[in-house]
Amino acid sequence: MARSDKRSPRVGRTLVTALTRGVSSHVHPSEGEVVRPSDPLQSQGIALRPRHRALLRAVLIGVLVLGMLLLLTVPALAGFGQYVTYATGPNPYSVRVADFNHDLAPDLAVAVGSKPAMWILLNNGDGTFAAAVPYSVNGKGWSLAVADFNHDGRPDVAVGTTSNRVSVRFGRSGGGFDPKVSYSMDSYANSLVAADLNGDGAPDLVGPTSVLMNQGDGTFGTAIPFGGSLSNPVDPEVRDLNKDGKLDLAAAELGSGQLAILLGNGDGTFGVPVHYPVGPFPDAVTFGRFDSDRKVDVAVKSEPDQISVLRGNGDGTFGSANTYTVPASQGTLITRDVNGDNFLDLISTDVGGDGSVSVLLGNGDGTFGAVESYPVASYPRSVAAADFNNDGLVDLAVASQQASAVSVLLGTP
Repeated sequence: MARSDKRSPRVGRTLVTALTRGVSSHVHPSEGEVVRPSDPLQSQGIALRPRHRALLRAVLIGVLVLGMLLLLTVPALAGFGQYVTYATGPNPYSVRVADFNHDLAPDLAVAVGSKPAMWILLNNGDGTFAAAVPYSVNGKGWSLAVADFNHDGRPDVAVGTTSNRVSVRFGRSGGGFDPKVSYSMDSYANSLVAADLNGDGAPDLVGPTSVLMNQGDGTFGTAIPFGGSLSNPVDPEVRDLNKDGKLDLAAAELGSGQLAILLGNGDGTFGVPVHYPVGPFPDAVTFGRFDSDRKVDVAVKSEPDQISVLRGNGDGTFGSANTYTVPASQGTLITRDVNGDNFLDLISTDVGGDGSVSVLLGNGDGTFGAVESYPVASYPRSVAAADFNNDGLVDLAVASQQASAVSVLLGTP
């Protein structure tokens, strides 16, 4: 998966003023840009003598050489190393990332299809993880959402369960979680996402067919159905698709082989769904800007082995789908810049056979390159991405259902 790294060093926008004979040059190392004003040998009204010019030329050369060295030594992701597994409860379905103990290292939350249904794995700070700690919720776990629901600065966890309920546990200052509080949904909570739908600053919860509105203190009201005709919707995702400042909704329709788009009203309700054909039995959705037009695009995973990419028109509508083949069906689909070239890539879990996670590198024009697949423990259901070992590279955590474990793959330069 080797690919040239077009990134500049990850530094702030530092302005280096370099003076040479007859030219004052402003060098932005973060952009590789040199702007040459016409004021000869002057910087903020200071005249320079010849010996000072020579000294500054030497400094400039050193700065430029150092900058070139920095550019050459910034790590580029070449792929992922061999996976390492960490045990969870039986049948892990979903994995999410957050810093639960406030040590600046990303930890893992896992929902499993057994009791207790929520497991937390704390990062040791080097990309390895401590033994998983279980927490109970109402029912068996299926989906996860992580957000600060009660505005205390700590990540909280909502777990969607097989009993048509969502259990919320607030994070504690010293780590750990408060007792669960549960809420009813109008359907099987097999998908869950946190987003502020009404602009009050409090994250709400979106399930496959309904919304739980945050009351402002981390408690939630009665489930509000989306409305409209949806055929077995799964994996809801939200984004402002038409630039009106209101979050809109997309969901894969397992029953119809379509993608449903519902424009948001800004109050937690949505308009009539508009349907777009994708592959059969779609079960995963992700948004991203896959080209340079700054319009939100969408990718959908469907059976038996297909990812459909629909380019956004910027008004909440989408063009026809372009399709890509991946090794297997089901699983999840997320968007990240994996190799640091400033183009969004697609990461897919491939349920079937021994299981793998696949990466499609974005070309920056709305298209994607060949699939690169990496083995993980069997039956990978969900994937999350973060820098687990603080080396500047993207790492992956995969919920491997049949292995009753999380597979962690560290990025390799």
